[in-house]
Amino acid sequence: MTDTVKVTIDRSSVAMGDDVESHREFWVFPAEATVDDLLVAISAGFLPGVAGPAGWSVDVNTKDQDRRWDLGLIYTRDDLRQEDQICRLHPGTRTLGDLARWAESPEELDVRASYLSGDMGRRLSLGEVKGGSGYTGSQPVKLESEAATDAKVDWVLTRELDRRAADVTTARRDWIRHHIVWAAPPPSGSEVFIARNFHFLAQLHCPASMNVAAQLLGTDGARYKDVEALVDADARPAAVIMAMVVAAFEWNIANRSWRGGERDYCKPYFEFLSSCGYRLSPIEEVLAGHISVQEFKFSAADAARLERIRELRHQQYQLRMDRYYAKTLAEEEYRSAVTRLHAELSDLGELPGPM
Repeated sequence: MTDTVKVTIDRSSVAMGDDVESHREFWVFPAEATVDDLLVAISAGFLPGVAGPAGWSVDVNTKDQDRRWDLGLIYTRDDLRQEDQICRLHPGTRTLGDLARWAESPEELDVRASYLSGDMGRRLSLGEVKGGSGYTGSQPVKLESEAATDAKVDWVLTRELDRRAADVTTARRDWIRHHIVWAAPPPSGSEVFIARNFHFLAQLHCPASMNVAAQLLGTDGARYKDVEALVDADARPAAVIMAMVVAAFEWNIANRSWRGGERDYCKPYFEFLSSCGYRLSPIEEVLAGHISVQEFKFSAADAARLERIRELRHQQYQLRMDRYYAKTLAEEEYRSAVTRLHAELSDLGELPGPM
């Protein structure tokens, strides 16, 4: 890393005629210069004079071309000769060198100042907002807090469902690798499945899912950068396409919990697998929406184990309340009781949690 950072800065036009020439400038800062230094430099020597209240939203590029970081807001009243006001949206002490490491190209930042006018062009006090025409006095109806919602969740059951779903992932992916990805030609109905679920693919694709695609094409440790070495894309384009499509669903199924509620992409995906000859396990029948969680059958031993875990979790909660809130337990008593409780939870396949 060099000791300087190049900054390419541009701004919006503020009026007709202001867009005749480019506003882009090229600056060089010491790498240890900060976000505050950048915002002050923009305020002092880059923004044009505007008659009336004006605001500027300043952002910077990151490695993700679709995502930029907001650095701050600058409000001006040049007509009244008032000092500019700055609202930080990023830590002011962060260095430009550190920002550059997150940019598309090291040691270079692409900064943009977007013009805010009208209602967005000045800061407002609460009284001004309430006195304005946009304030109607409407109040929200509070339905339920997240804490109240979480209190109703059976977390023991949720973790058990997640565990069972994880247990069948490896076997399912092995089947997919041999019967879908490397099938020649791809299974009947593949093109229709992709076309009908295009909207899901737009949501589910990510770099992590592409790693799963590479693993479906090769070995469990493969990464998407290895694809050229794993398959001749010119000879087997369908294999690469099917791997990318299936992996988008696979990664999200494996990394999203029942805690997040229903996942509407599961039903068409598992029904596609079933149409290709894959036999759904009971937990996959739940994921597909063919049976409800309440209809899922646990053996007597598993049901007893889950009930015992619930009892132990309740005891764990009560011990912590007695030790840290009611303070009716000494430290030695608490640790002795919790150690025994954690040992039994571990024996039952649970992660006990902090001491």
